[in-house]
Amino acid sequence: MEYQLYLWQEKCLKEWKKKHCHGIVNVVTGAGKTYLALAAGELLRERTAVSDLRIKIVVPTASLLAQWGAAIRNFFDGTVSRRDIGFYYSGQRDTPDRLFMIYVINSARYSLARHIVRDLEEGFTVFLIADECHRYTGDENRKIFDFLPFTKNCPEQYASLGLSATPGLNRPENASVLIPALGPEIFRYGLKEAEEDETLCPYAAFHIALSFTPQEKAEYEELSGNMRKMFLKLISHYPSLKGLNRSAFFRRLCQIANEKGDYAYLARSYLNSSRKRKNLTSEAMSRLQCVIKLIGLLDKSAKIIIFGERIKQADILYEKLDRLYPNQAARCHSAMDPSARKLALERFRDGEVRILISCRALDEGFDVPSASVGIVMSSASVNRQRIQRLGRILRRHEGKEIASLYYLYIAESSEEASYFPVESQTSAVCELSYHWENDTFSHPAYERQVRTAMQRFRRAKPDVSLLSEAAGCFERGIVGPDWLMGRAYCTVKIQLSKTIAERNYWICMKQIAR
Repeated sequence: MEYQLYLWQEKCLKEWKKKHCHGIVNVVTGAGKTYLALAAGELLRERTAVSDLRIKIVVPTASLLAQWGAAIRNFFDGTVSRRDIGFYYSGQRDTPDRLFMIYVINSARYSLARHIVRDLEEGFTVFLIADECHRYTGDENRKIFDFLPFTKNCPEQYASLGLSATPGLNRPENASVLIPALGPEIFRYGLKEAEEDETLCPYAAFHIALSFTPQEKAEYEELSGNMRKMFLKLISHYPSLKGLNRSAFFRRLCQIANEKGDYAYLARSYLNSSRKRKNLTSEAMSRLQCVIKLIGLLDKSAKIIIFGERIKQADILYEKLDRLYPNQAARCHSAMDPSARKLALERFRDGEVRILISCRALDEGFDVPSASVGIVMSSASVNRQRIQRLGRILRRHEGKEIASLYYLYIAESSEEASYFPVESQTSAVCELSYHWENDTFSHPAYERQVRTAMQRFRRAKPDVSLLSEAAGCFERGIVGPDWLMGRAYCTVKIQLSKTIAERNYWICMKQIAR
């Protein structure tokens, strides 16, 4: 095995062995779950004759098939042939008599359990790896675990490992399916630990406050006022609503809405107003303007993933970016043909385009380590999606020095002002505002440093053109992490600069670097 395990992976494998090779691993996206699972497979290969081992891998989407296949070949470095790796999905159904079989869940539902039972009956040891295991708890997907009764007579022949950044075992509907099938949660490795261990790429987060247009603001305030009145009427009849958290409140409200009578109508009206308000916030005009301005200020070679929630909004943004940056942008969302989505992902992965606009399609099952910029144009409040999106840009990659995450939110709305449920301990978090009226950003902490630097420049009485050049460099750097990288880093960049403009930019960044 050529791959050098991280310390957390070694600790995790020890816990897995203690649990008789069963368990679920709760690890932040990008930290190395795939290679952890393959290292577990290597342990079983050493303990079991290779000819007696079958490793079954279940993935949620077809885009993960090739990634797992490549990871297997890289990890085992020539000791596993292509013939040893089979695929099972709508486009290809290899015979399951391989050392490795990788299944897409939609095809695995009605085949995997049968294949595993056959392997067990023939005396093979079966190792089941459930990637993104939280996806396999529904009535249909859980059918992949129908083989479990057959393991009671041969428990030593069955090993399992569940992988997820958000297994959700605190929810009974998840725990009741996943724990009997895969084992309990045996290890947790979060964002904070991954940052401290430098498992992930260093990153800077930028929270960008946006504002409504006057018309949008008036509509938002009208909806909010009506919702407050409806809420007061509802809690007068259902006092228990008042103490519920957001998700529990809306679940209860949906129950009330399905009842009969005036309060059911009131609950439906509240839910309808809430949807309208959410739509208004997500589709605010300033979001598109901000993203376009932001991309214009970022490095022209940066690989950028834009995360959105609305297909129409993604299409509009794509058309605008395609005009500004011909043949540099692609889009990926559920309204597109599967082959078109696949082509868009391949073009981005291969570097043919550098900007990818997505609508939820990348929350799971997509890996481009070279992507260094993530822009969250609009975001659901689901923590799982936020973790997955952050992980998309934090994987380490040769030449990738720092990643940047930009989170856009409407300051006048109920949207959260922070992307993170718990603030990062080791990465920089910058607070910015975007002003749609004049298409500019403000960044108080950055601008204080710039004012001091410009005062020094003016005291030296340089040529007016040099002052103008410096002002342009500082404007370019307002949304980037370069000024956070340190003076020594900037010095190296100055020395490596290939153009005068690039050199001047890094000289300016050095003047304000921490």
